[in-house]
Amino acid sequence: IYVNDTLRVALQDDNISEAAYGPAYAGESAGLDLYNAGPECAIPPFCNHRDDTPVKTLVPTGLRIALPSGTVALLRERGSITKTPLKLRAGVIDKNFTGEIFVNLVNLSLKEYKIASGAKLPVQLVVVDCINQFEVVDKTEYSNLTKGSRRKVGQVGSSDKNALEA
Repeated sequence: IYVNDTLRVALQDDNISEAAYGPAYAGESAGLDLYNAGPECAIPPFCNHRDDTPVKTLVPTGLRIALPSGTVALLRERGSITKTPLKLRAGVIDKNFTGEIFVNLVNLSLKEYKIASGAKLPVQLVVVDCINQFEVVDKTEYSNLTKGSRRKVGQVGSSDKNALEA
């Protein structure tokens, strides 16, 4: 893990040494706390009121990581995000990405939301194993591989009656 100077100061403000920066809550959490390593960030309300498209804000974390082979880093919301009007968007960091990690946030409220410089963000970084070796098969082989499945059709995750009869 590489931390920039702004993140280093934020960690010091939370009494966390750079050497001890790791999984949150003394290792009891699955994820790494993230901080706003930029200036105060004003996240605008959800829609720009012209075409109702969400306005995203990229919050710098001051963090760069080198992931081990066979892993991926995922940005995930913490429970504390429910205390804010924020919603995390995107959040997959591939093994070979070496740039600074930014958090893509949307403000779901009708009022601007501010995040102070150095503030802990309501998101975390979780590193997990990733199997990304895929094999393309033809329709017959796919049918053979999935013939025991009772959930072949319907909506995403569907197990409704029509899906079970298919």
